[in-house]
Amino acid sequence: IVNVGQLPRPGIAALLRRAAAERPAVIGIDVFFRKEKEPALDTPLVGALAEARAARVPVVMVHELWARDSATGRFAATRTSHPMFNRLALNGYANITADPEAPQTIRQISPRQVVAGREEISFPVRLVQLYRPAAAQALLARANGQETIHYTGNLGERYMYIDVEQMLDSTASLGLLRGKIVLMAIIDPSHRTLDDIYFTPMNPRYAGKTDRDMHGIVIHANFISMMLEGRYVNQMPRWLAGGLALLFGYAFFAFTAWLFYERTHWFDAVMRLAQLVLALLLGFVLIIWLFAEHHYEADFNLLLLLV
Repeated sequence: IVNVGQLPRPGIAALLRRAAAERPAVIGIDVFFRKEKEPALDTPLVGALAEARAARVPVVMVHELWARDSATGRFAATRTSHPMFNRLALNGYANITADPEAPQTIRQISPRQVVAGREEISFPVRLVQLYRPAAAQALLARANGQETIHYTGNLGERYMYIDVEQMLDSTASLGLLRGKIVLMAIIDPSHRTLDDIYFTPMNPRYAGKTDRDMHGIVIHANFISMMLEGRYVNQMPRWLAGGLALLFGYAFFAFTAWLFYERTHWFDAVMRLAQLVLALLLGFVLIIWLFAEHHYEADFNLLLLLV
């Protein structure tokens, strides 16, 4: 992950040239260049994008799903960087949340959306399509509207981080970029700004007042890692949750009836104990074990309600 900081367009162009010179597998740029500026600012970036294309280093620039219909949850349009830049790169939408007005803990990302009858692919999926096509196809074959992110780390924990100064230092060795997915974005390590920073389950403080803990680009990186490693979080389908609730709920009711008629004196004590034990096993132990060991999100809500 490369921090572009607050560099103007010529500075970002210099970073792009430096990264492309190391022959990475693909470069993703999570920065918008929406408006045309003076040639002195725009020409270097256009040149850097053209040089990367000529060197066969694919570049993916973000675009944005726009005009969301709150009733259907669908988007009507996309917004890209200015065409002078966008024509030299591929695209993937960078929207972290389906509803940008819902400030919530980010647990899921939509891999693709249909916009105006055209399929749009998300930024991390587009990058993996260029890096390891089979891994991206495996994700898309799951055909899930939303994918739960299997988080594995934050900036500096799981992902190498290169700051602006190191990228611009001509004496620094950047051979580690070769063959890698390079993600370029604006990073504020102090989290003083709240632009593109979100709450995630990785937050060290999960209760009370807390700060947002992860940049959008790092969320994308976690999603990319999940695709490359094939470590998906599978969710229990509704039909299975309902079937288990009916099956075990009926069994528990049969046990309750037997206890009431055959062991009347023990009914109150045993029932309370059975409900407590089942609630702990289903609501905590089994759910946590399935998620931790098998990356499986079990839904026992209806069953717990019946119990």
